[in-house]
Amino acid sequence: MSEKISDIVAERDRLRERERRCPTMAEAEARSMLRALQEIAAVIGLGEDASPAMILAAVRDMAALNGDRKKQPAVSTKPILGQEAICRDGLGRVIAFCDEFPHQWIQVSTYVNDRQCKWDPGNVTLIPSA
Repeated sequence: MSEKISDIVAERDRLRERERRCPTMAEAEARSMLRALQEIAAVIGLGEDASPAMILAAVRDMAALNGDRKKQPAVSTKPILGQEAICRDGLGRVIAFCDEFPHQWIQVSTYVNDRQCKWDPGNVTLIPSA
C-alpha cells in the first residue's frame, strides 16, 4: 500500500515538473511522445536522426512481418534439396541466404544501420528454388 502511495506522489511530482517546463500540457505530451519514439528508434536500430514517421513505418513493418510469421506453419530452418533459405533482419531486409547445398550461409549485409547482424535460425524463411 505504501508503495502505491509513493508511486502516486512521485508521478504527481513528475507531472508538476513537466507542467513547469512546458507552457501547455499538449506540448509536454508531444515531448514525452517524441522521447518515447526516440527510445524505440534506438532499440530497433534506426538511430537518433530517424523521423517520427520513419520510426512508425518501421514499427508497422515489423508488426506486419511478425503477424505474417505467426500465421505461417512452423518449418525446419535447414534447407533441403530444392529449397533455398533467406534470413531477414527485424525490418524484413535480407541479410543472408543459404543456397541449396552445401548449406553454406552467404551473408548479404554484415551491418544494418551500423549494427552488426548475425543470422538467426528462428528468423529464416524457406523458399522453393526456381
